[in-house]
Amino acid sequence: MSQSAMAWALRRRGLGSSQKFVLVLLADSGNHEGQCLIGKRQLSELAALAEPELTGVLAMLEDLGLIAPWGGLDDEAVALNWARYKLIMRPHDKGARTRARASEPSGGKARR
Repeated sequence: MSQSAMAWALRRRGLGSSQKFVLVLLADSGNHEGQCLIGKRQLSELAALAEPELTGVLAMLEDLGLIAPWGGLDDEAVALNWARYKLIMRPHDKGARTRARASEPSGGKARR
């Protein structure tokens, strides 16, 4: 698990609960390069989604540009029904929350 990938996934806004949770689970299964490899059955069970629903959520996350398939699946990976995705963490995404908060007019309460 990469802490930066988990933090990135948790900061994504505008996602439904299933989308956000699947993204967090992918980040949890990922390495420091954002490459995620997890069995679809395991992902389905952890997310409490039927496999057809999971497939729809994964497609939605792809459409949103948050994940992309990576690497070819060999016969064994296909037989085991692996999900192989890369998190699309753009450089400007890192720390976006901090920058946005710092640029807000003093709508929030200042800490003293």
